[in-house]
Amino acid sequence: MERHLWFVHSTLIVRYANALLNKCGNIYSSRPQQTMVADVMGWDWLFLGMSYGPWWKRHRTMFQNHFHTNLSSVYQPRQIQETHMLLWNLLIKPDKFDYHVQRTASAIILHITYSYTVADKNDSYVTLADAAMHPLSQVGIFGTYLVDYIPILKHVPSWMPGASFKCQACAKGTAVSCVASHELEKWTKSDQSTDEEEVIKNIIAIAYAGQSLFIVSTIESFFLAMVLFPDVQKKAQDEIDCIVGGNQLPSFGDKLLLPYVSHIVLECLRAMFHDKHVYPEPFTFNPDCFKNQDTNKLAGINKLPHIAFGFVRRLCLGQWLAQDSIWIAVVSVLSVYNISAATDDKGFPIVPSVKYTEGQISHPNPFSCQIILRSEAATALIKQTADVQD
Repeated sequence: MERHLWFVHSTLIVRYANALLNKCGNIYSSRPQQTMVADVMGWDWLFLGMSYGPWWKRHRTMFQNHFHTNLSSVYQPRQIQETHMLLWNLLIKPDKFDYHVQRTASAIILHITYSYTVADKNDSYVTLADAAMHPLSQVGIFGTYLVDYIPILKHVPSWMPGASFKCQACAKGTAVSCVASHELEKWTKSDQSTDEEEVIKNIIAIAYAGQSLFIVSTIESFFLAMVLFPDVQKKAQDEIDCIVGGNQLPSFGDKLLLPYVSHIVLECLRAMFHDKHVYPEPFTFNPDCFKNQDTNKLAGINKLPHIAFGFVRRLCLGQWLAQDSIWIAVVSVLSVYNISAATDDKGFPIVPSVKYTEGQISHPNPFSCQIILRSEAATALIKQTADVQD
């Protein structure tokens, strides 16, 4: 099978964007006014789309205080816990893998921002948030905006867990530490300006809006790639078995010892960039292209796909949280499951087509796959780490 993935319809030209934003960031770091998104749909609070200036800088500074790289390890216990629940949910209902991935991403973000624990299924906040997020994922495509969503999005951000219960918890001294409690505690001890309160609400909401969509898209792309390229999957599993063994699940402490798994994550991020001058085989899914970075740097090829997270002053500050969430999900799933193509009534494999939705953040079109335990011991391990009972 040829190892070709077509992630977008046309080649993305990023060379000039990178040059302009690096050298002339004070001129080109702003954004055009998006009337439909900001005025009609009510997403004017989305600081990713704000014009460059003091108001945008206030949002970015507060966001950076909670999501810079030095804090990534603080969030890892929750990422591990929710990933273990993902493994359990895949065991119970493997055909609902796309829902389980969405739930996992939502659970991580909502706990970090609000210390809110997402229900195992049919969580009301996640359902409402996803309904509100859908039109955002379609932004930029003329004719796809539905006025039915306007009541949900009219008041910023009405679909997220409200800040009021956190204010009450802070006042009583019962708030669990999270982004909301930290900022609201400072706010209650200050002059309680409405501007600062708005910034707090906005940066917490964007944490969900930006992180959940990106994490889900990348993990879904991973499942698709594993169906199409079983040799890549087998090589990663061999690496995991050698380092981690079969008596425990992988942890972040294993990351440096599992370079091929990390390269799979990088390739899932890279596959949207098709500049043949940077990636000599742009439509080939090949995690090994990142293996020798010293050689790559000398040749000016196979750069790490940092541009997936934006440019310079518009760089996504949540990239460290996103990368950790994706990596622990990928390595954990590979450690206990085999992912393969679904089969038809006659037992023939149904090879999914590599087609993606259109929008700001593309997702693979719905596809089916088989998710099967690699061993009998994996069942007990999944049950133990997910802390569930028969």
